[in-house]
Amino acid sequence: MSSVNVTPECKHLIILAAKKLKGSEHRAFIAEVAEQLCFGSPRLRGTEG
Repeated sequence: MSSVNVTPECKHLIILAAKKLKGSEHRAFIAEVAEQLCFGSPRLRGTEG
């Protein structure tokens, strides 16, 4: 499995945004982040958040 290199600042910003969203908006945001940064794999996004 490949790892994703994201700066700590970027990771913090993604987590902040995800925490502000609820329900389907949260899932859609996480899916978009996974698609753009994690080669389409939500598992690569890690367990933070």
